[in-house]
Amino acid sequence: MSHFESLQKPMKRSDFLKLTGATAGMYLLSGLPLSSKVNAADKEFSFAILADTHTAPYEPKRSQWLKDIFIAMLAEETPPEFVLHVGDLVEAGLPAEYAEFASIVPPYYQDKLFGTKGNHEVRWDEYAGDLFEKHIGRSQYSFDFGGIHFIALDPTQLLQEPGYFTKSQLDWLKKDLSRVGKSTPIVMYLHYPIGDNNYYIINQGELLEAIERYNVRAVFTGHVHQEKVWKQNGLHLFSLAAAKSGPFFQMIKKRQNAQGESVLEILSASVENGALLTKPLVQVPLTGPRPAVTEQPLSIKVKEEKLEVKLHPHHRASTLQFQFWPDSRYAGKDEGLWQEMNSTDTYSNHWEAHLDVNRPPGEYLLQVRVLNYKQSWWDSFIKVKIPDKNMENKDRTVWESKAPIQGGLAAINDEIVISATTSGLVTAIHPKTQKQVWAYQTNGPIVGTPQVKDHFVYVGSGDKKVYALDGVTGKVLWISQCPEPVLGSLFIKEDLLFVPSGSNMLSIKRLTGEISWQVKIGGFTAGQPSADHETVYFGAGDGFIYAINQQTGIIKWKKKLVEKENPYRTLIYSAWATHAAVLPDQPGQPPIVFVSNVTHTFALNRITGAVLWQYAGGYLYSAPLLVQQDKETFAILADEWGGVSKINPYSGKRYWKTVTDQRIFNASPIQHGELVYVTGVNGLLTALKMTTGEVVDRYHFAASYAYSTPVIIEDKIIQAAQDGNIRSLNMESSYAVTPSL
Repeated sequence: MSHFESLQKPMKRSDFLKLTGATAGMYLLSGLPLSSKVNAADKEFSFAILADTHTAPYEPKRSQWLKDIFIAMLAEETPPEFVLHVGDLVEAGLPAEYAEFASIVPPYYQDKLFGTKGNHEVRWDEYAGDLFEKHIGRSQYSFDFGGIHFIALDPTQLLQEPGYFTKSQLDWLKKDLSRVGKSTPIVMYLHYPIGDNNYYIINQGELLEAIERYNVRAVFTGHVHQEKVWKQNGLHLFSLAAAKSGPFFQMIKKRQNAQGESVLEILSASVENGALLTKPLVQVPLTGPRPAVTEQPLSIKVKEEKLEVKLHPHHRASTLQFQFWPDSRYAGKDEGLWQEMNSTDTYSNHWEAHLDVNRPPGEYLLQVRVLNYKQSWWDSFIKVKIPDKNMENKDRTVWESKAPIQGGLAAINDEIVISATTSGLVTAIHPKTQKQVWAYQTNGPIVGTPQVKDHFVYVGSGDKKVYALDGVTGKVLWISQCPEPVLGSLFIKEDLLFVPSGSNMLSIKRLTGEISWQVKIGGFTAGQPSADHETVYFGAGDGFIYAINQQTGIIKWKKKLVEKENPYRTLIYSAWATHAAVLPDQPGQPPIVFVSNVTHTFALNRITGAVLWQYAGGYLYSAPLLVQQDKETFAILADEWGGVSKINPYSGKRYWKTVTDQRIFNASPIQHGELVYVTGVNGLLTALKMTTGEVVDRYHFAASYAYSTPVIIEDKIIQAAQDGNIRSLNMESSYAVTPSL
């Protein structure tokens, strides 16, 4: 038997785990690891890292490049022991894409490929992670090999673009690190790059703080499709070139250097004419000093408009800089608006700067960077509150209550606020006492908005179930099983619930949970349907808008709005997340339903599906606000770029358009008297005059991502964010406008 042939023999995953002392696939995100000893011997070895393969059967070049990589690795005299993948394995999370990826991985690596999710595995994932776990395994775990502890992190958010570290994930990480101890060298990998000028994870500072006391030596990432290395916070950080663009990856060798020290030799790797080509990138020491550790500030304080930073007396920083988190940026890179600090006392190493607070009041994330003469640095993040001078410097936040939320909020008779979390928890909070009335735990993520009727609460979950709960007591009325995860919002029409469930639409009897009908459609649907007296309307990822008879489930018509060159592009440009809206009928006007994709809002004839008019803009993620005043109906639309428009919904005529300071995702506009409120994705609440679109008030309620549509109870706006807080906000302002961010 040849050497190459012997390498084709698969190794059982259980055998590999025994060999390595691994705990891969043995952790629960919210729990402790199963009992295991770190018993992998300290030795020299090599492994490989892949990034952003974006595999899909309709992209044969990418498949061939991935095959070339594996063939070249296996042709080595000593192939890499295992392969790490930092995410975006597939293009859109579709079954055929996972099957294509699995077919390419050779038997030798089928049980030695360790991956974690990227945004392309979750952004349009109608299976809520099931396919990834089936084909790849868990996406947050750890294992030990050759004297190194490896940790995979998964901060991806279901149906969202950027990452976020939940409390349960950080708690898991802290427990894992404490078990390993402070001397063992650690390698981490995740999809999104952190540090440098990367702003893909708004609470990356919490991760850096959690790992700073441990011997984390290297962090490998992807997402940006660019090979780069930078040194900060005691770490060597890497982003990798994308394997979707060619046979590119990295080879890492653990070995002894000339001084007898243990190091990781990082090699930039590619395949040319079947041959593996490598070039040295950098060496990462596994022992000894780590980069920029002495640059960590001893203290950072903000006093009114003064920023004060104290360093170790023996440290000599080259530069100290600071900036607010770039709020106009969402899930991207940003060079920032850095300002320099001044040294006021050389002996004590005390630095100061004036903090410009001429911005909307509220909570912000402040970033402080200490640079040294070796081109490395330390970043620190602190939260800063800017008082509201128009309200005598009183904090507008009336109360807060922990509950991480991605969907919108609901209210019962202005007496109970209903929220549903991405961990599957449904909670009821009394807005006056701020006490939790009840809580109910489902078995899957909830990303849609709870729906309320007659004090009953209805939610769909990623566990493929719809729950009916008594909104006063939390008692379960019924649970209905669905064919696929329910990731959109339900729609209530009298005694029927219309439920988006993967590539299905269901009608469920509201009082009993009995399924009236179930229709299989051609694509993923995760927005919110709407209905008139006889038809239900919704969009799907196959490019179609559907109209279904609500009594029989028979498709009355379907209208193709999008047709692209492959399933992925059809999906992302389709109306898969649209919040359909039925307009009130008016004499002389055809019956209209609103639907949106990422480029336009469309007014369709509800009888025929014909396009009556279209309005340019990315309104896919927010529901239109329909307002009737003085016998006139108009619509307020919020697009993903922060634009808010008032239009005539029967003609498409625009009355005004105002561009706010932050992008808007999933949060829909709400009305409060003569004002419209919109929620920016980085935590900015903006009030506009309904008549003119003039911005009259702004409040930065969270230094976190915000995807939720708020509710109003007794002149208080109740709003939620990903930082785990539901806030009651006093918006009785003097309508004084503060400057732009």
